[in-house]
Amino acid sequence: MSPVTRFLDPLHERRRRLFWHPVVKEMKRRAARAFSHLKPIYDRTHLIKPGAKLLMTMGRDENPRIPYFLEYYRNLGIDHFLFVDNQSDPPMADVLANEKDVSLWSSEEAYADTRFGVDWMNALLGAYAVGHWTLTVDLDEFFVYPFMENRSYGELLSFLTDSERLSFYTLLVDMYPQGPIMDAHVPSGEAPLKYAPYFDQFGYYAIKGGHEDTFVRGGPRLRAFNTEDFNAAPALNKTPLIKWHSRFAYYLSTHVAYPAMLNHAHKKNHEPTGALLHFKFVSSFREKIDHAIQHKNHYNDSKEYQKYLDHLKTSEDYTLFSPVSTRYEGTESLIKANIMTSGCWK
Repeated sequence: MSPVTRFLDPLHERRRRLFWHPVVKEMKRRAARAFSHLKPIYDRTHLIKPGAKLLMTMGRDENPRIPYFLEYYRNLGIDHFLFVDNQSDPPMADVLANEKDVSLWSSEEAYADTRFGVDWMNALLGAYAVGHWTLTVDLDEFFVYPFMENRSYGELLSFLTDSERLSFYTLLVDMYPQGPIMDAHVPSGEAPLKYAPYFDQFGYYAIKGGHEDTFVRGGPRLRAFNTEDFNAAPALNKTPLIKWHSRFAYYLSTHVAYPAMLNHAHKKNHEPTGALLHFKFVSSFREKIDHAIQHKNHYNDSKEYQKYLDHLKTSEDYTLFSPVSTRYEGTESLIKANIMTSGCWK
């Protein structure tokens, strides 16, 4: 180690510790409280082997989505799933009873009182994911990465490990149908991409965030719902894939993690990024809006959802399809649109 490296490394470590430690400490305190309120329904965590690839998710009244969600991520290479059921009716236990690679908890705490699920995430990740590469996604989000059509998830993780990366940055890509949103009925067990295959190929704007992150707004939620207020458009940047450590914590869903170095889109400005195909805009959208507004289960008192509702009330055949729409034809579609990059992973 050179004299310069010996001098800079302690400075960097001290800066990082001073910057993120108070946040992680608070998140860990909240997670410990939340863990005591999580009731195990199917605890199969003893089946998690060293090196297992994990996935963390949660939801409410999402049972129709679960069969295909499990199929997709099992095919990707996930070994074990950590589920939290937020008072679903019927309960998730009904569809997860025979899934031996799934551990399920439930909680009667209000979603909004847990930082919108962040406390549950940190509780279970801290208890079971330390040392494991772990995806944390919603039940309507599907992780994609460059060349996944012919390169396995394990190859991606090996590349990240060899590159000394602990996280993988993605952009949330809202998918939608060509016709009216309310006509896109996705049968249980089927791929939502079949019914909502379009995305905005232009109109994404990146700015420097406050947590050493690259904050992104854009897509149809800016174009269609927030044209007059850029700052009101939701964040699309996420860090869903992390090799978990006992001193890590999510702070604002998967948009922000700590230590802040986990939020970096590029470590060396030429590393790959991925995407989460997001299937909010299908026929179940109206029901989700009504529930979110009623229970204030979203940031900013669900004002974003009120905007969606106002548009749907204006026109029941409301569509997001526009001249900037393009059909998803595999990960190359997103690379060509500069929504994700293969970087040096050629």
